[in-house]
Amino acid sequence: MNKSEQNDSSDLLTSGPEPKKIGRPVVADDAKRSTLVRVLTTASEYEELKQAAESDAMSVSTWIRTHSLHKARQSTKAPSNAIRTK
Repeated sequence: MNKSEQNDSSDLLTSGPEPKKIGRPVVADDAKRSTLVRVLTTASEYEELKQAAESDAMSVSTWIRTHSLHKARQSTKAPSNAIRTK
């Protein structure tokens, strides 16, 4: 194979549409989840959480995060006189 044939064959390998990138999508720095919160449960509590998550087509982690944040955001909107004391 002469030098011009080598150039032609390498052009064939690089021509055409760009291949799709494989892997996780890029996430903006402010949207990255980097803090781990560990929660201990009993086996029966975990099964309850798992069933609830499955019924919403979510992972247990996503279900807990979604519902916990929803509850936390509701309580921060409550008027200050609605704070409960023991």
